[in-house]
Amino acid sequence: MAKTIEEMAAIGKGKLTRKESRMKSRWEGRVPGMKASFGALPFGPTIKAAYNEGIDAALTAKAYRVDADKWAEKWAAKMKL
Repeated sequence: MAKTIEEMAAIGKGKLTRKESRMKSRWEGRVPGMKASFGALPFGPTIKAAYNEGIDAALTAKAYRVDADKWAEKWAAKMKL
C-alpha cells in the first residue's frame, strides 16, 4: 500500500535529523572557500568586508541549524497542492 504524505514527511524528517551534524560540519568547513570565492568577485572592499563579517558572525553565533519540524510541515503542505 502507498504511504501517506504524513508518513513520507516523517521519513524525510528522520533522514534530515540524522544528517544535521554532518551538514553543519560541512558548511563550517566550506567557510574559507566561500570567503575566497566571494573575495574574487568584483565587489568593493566594504561589501567584501561586510560579507566576511556576516559569515564570521554566523559561525560565532552557531547560527547554522536545521529545523526538521519546519521542513516536514512545509514539504507536506507543498505535496498537497
